[in-house]
Amino acid sequence: MLKAEIVNPMTRKAKVDCSACSLFYSARDYKILYENEKLAFFKIKFPKKRKKTYCHDCLYKSVAKLIGPLPSIDLEMTTMESTIVVTFYKKES
Repeated sequence: MLKAEIVNPMTRKAKVDCSACSLFYSARDYKILYENEKLAFFKIKFPKKRKKTYCHDCLYKSVAKLIGPLPSIDLEMTTMESTIVVTFYKKES
């Protein structure tokens, strides 16, 4: 199971940026966007790679690419409010 944790917008002091798409915001702007449920950044360590930060859109896309030959993959996401498990299923052609 993959595990991702939110980049806390309430305690963040420096800018935050996505490793995949290079989207970035100042700590102040990220807090505003997070509070309005527009954007979230997560830290995740994929197998055989170092821990990186992804925006929520790139995180979903990266997990979907990682699925490969597996029928499904679970992602445990720790947010400010709770921990949820999202299951990604292989797209059938």
